[in-house]
Amino acid sequence: EVAAVGKERDALKADVAEKSEMISGMISENNRMIREIDELTLRNYEAASVAKKRDGDFLASHILTQRVVDLEHSSDLYRKKYEKSKIALAGMEEALLLVEKERTKLIQKKCTLGCVASETWDTRVSLTRSE
Repeated sequence: EVAAVGKERDALKADVAEKSEMISGMISENNRMIREIDELTLRNYEAASVAKKRDGDFLASHILTQRVVDLEHSSDLYRKKYEKSKIALAGMEEALLLVEKERTKLIQKKCTLGCVASETWDTRVSLTRSE
């Protein structure tokens, strides 16, 4: 009987050692999984941070793109206004040339009616000053 109890005791010790080894392996595997979860969690936070930065960059890019479009539109409007102003200025210059031409004709007409050349110059100067 003592031998049977000894064998049973040895079998139980072997079973305990086997179970202890199995538990040790499970603890190691559990610790490895915890480290992996921690690494994945850290990567998840980093990815979220990158995504947030990317979204911010995208928003900034969108705002800048819209600003460029607005500036191009404003530039087109100013260009059109400039062209209209050039046309108006050319019209004004033409009108001034016509006025000057008519004024010159009037002075010449006056001179043909008996003015001396020096009087023409004096009239022209006085007309210019009165403008």
